[in-house]
Amino acid sequence: MELVSMSVTPWAAMRIGHGFGDEKPRTNVLSWDGGRVLATQAKRGSRVDELPVRHLSRLGGEMHMSAIAALKILSPGIEDKAIVALVALRVCLPDWTQGDRPAPPVDIRHTTTLRSMARSLKWPLGSMHAMVARLIEDGLIARERRGLFIAPAAADRVIPYLEAVHDLTLRLAEDYHAAGGLRPSRRPGPCSLATLLAVALDIMLVPFETFGASLGDWTATKLWNSIAILSVRRIVLDPELSRRYAVGPPPDSERRAVPATRLREIAEVKLATAWRRLRALEEAGRISQRDGGWLIRTDQFLEKDLNATFRAGVVYYLRRLNELVAAGLNPANPPYFNGRPPWMGEEPLK
Repeated sequence: MELVSMSVTPWAAMRIGHGFGDEKPRTNVLSWDGGRVLATQAKRGSRVDELPVRHLSRLGGEMHMSAIAALKILSPGIEDKAIVALVALRVCLPDWTQGDRPAPPVDIRHTTTLRSMARSLKWPLGSMHAMVARLIEDGLIARERRGLFIAPAAADRVIPYLEAVHDLTLRLAEDYHAAGGLRPSRRPGPCSLATLLAVALDIMLVPFETFGASLGDWTATKLWNSIAILSVRRIVLDPELSRRYAVGPPPDSERRAVPATRLREIAEVKLATAWRRLRALEEAGRISQRDGGWLIRTDQFLEKDLNATFRAGVVYYLRRLNELVAAGLNPANPPYFNGRPPWMGEEPLK
């Protein structure tokens, strides 16, 4: 299972909103009508069906798995805190991108509010208030009369995080380019840091603002997504298998069951906790056991809404990455800060 999404709820449309102050959130639209993807690559007009959609979706899933792991740079231990900090960081980003590398702001010009952050994540206002209070106590968020902002004193966490997601987004662009998904660059670079990181953070926010903890809580969602990605990792890493299953789903014989011990390590929970969540997902008909591990149930490959969701995700990534190419990014030679980043635990399952 190679899906970007973590939801199986039928939707007529999917939108990703980012709150800026008290303004109405702008939206990046991932939409379809009756399962038909409406969005296509800008200007070129080619249909997403002409591309290796499942291969691109697997690459997007790999990037998000590593991106979720990178959240611990912002706030170790409790993932919800890092997610809230990420929403605030997206709003405050222009203050941190005044040069060629991220740097703490000299002046605070961009702030956000509890209300817009709660709206962005679809959280109750009271829950957001409690989480922001904890982030203020941790020194990651600060408050002034105009609103909330990322504290410059937290630069030792914020800058490494921005560098990490910068490089992960460039790897996704490089991989999409190698798969034939991006348009040729017609503008000499470089793409500005502000533009690149704005797209990077939008991409990082996709699973949190769009899907939420749709399988019960974030532990269950991480477990499901980890199974989806790791079970087909050998296909992603094998050029022949990637070509063979670039459009159609792989048969059960090509997917590898993921042991609970490895899933526990990824979710960073006790083995007993992982087993409880896995059993609940099994009872809900989402996963099944095989060969001493776990797989996404085969019948989910046939769910039209789920297939529409991962196609819409691919279209969104294509559109945003092509924006970077149009702004001067050369995806064949991306300007990594710290080198091409690995995926989390890049080795395939045996």
